[in-house]
Amino acid sequence: MQSLVDMSRLDELSTFSGTIRYETKFDLKETVRKVWLELGEVYETVEVRVNGESAGIRISPPYRLEISKFVLPGRNSLEIEVTNTLVKKLRDSLSQMAQQDPSGLLGPIRISY
Repeated sequence: MQSLVDMSRLDELSTFSGTIRYETKFDLKETVRKVWLELGEVYETVEVRVNGESAGIRISPPYRLEISKFVLPGRNSLEIEVTNTLVKKLRDSLSQMAQQDPSGLLGPIRISY
């Protein structure tokens, strides 16, 4: 995918409950003291790995992590795993009437230092 979308809006994933992995690479041109990763909107729980190392888990906003000790000058890998709840797959009487939250990573994603 070239852009971030609500995964529950895709027909084949409308009832998906589980974990979705996003992967990308980014370049850091110089050594900096503090590097922050801001994920924007996330539905629901997220775990972030930078260069193969777990940089943290967030279960609610703000979805922001300091990733300074995991980044290197040059090319870095970023993996983001988003896990939603079972409500998409196993709907009870209350969740059938309620508006459903989106699924996945909606962003915007920002790296700041």
